[in-house]
Amino acid sequence: MSFHEAIGVVLGSLSILVILLSGLGWWINTKIKLATGNIHPKANGGSSLNDLHDKVDGLCVDMKLVKSVVIELEDDVDKLELDVEELTK
Repeated sequence: MSFHEAIGVVLGSLSILVILLSGLGWWINTKIKLATGNIHPKANGGSSLNDLHDKVDGLCVDMKLVKSVVIELEDDVDKLELDVEELTK
């Protein structure tokens, strides 16, 4: 085997290795894109799962506010009932 043939074999082997590694990189990149893509794109307007969590967290904050207002209203109703009872005595 001459020097030029040996270089040809080495370069051919390296080319095959580069092609295999490029294919492996493409395959891994495709798997990552599939794993991190939208789970149900039409379910929440095409947003990601994190966007859905943000919306649910916002709803929880709103519901806590509504609950506090309802409690205040219940307290006001209790006070009014006491006032009505005192007036009817």
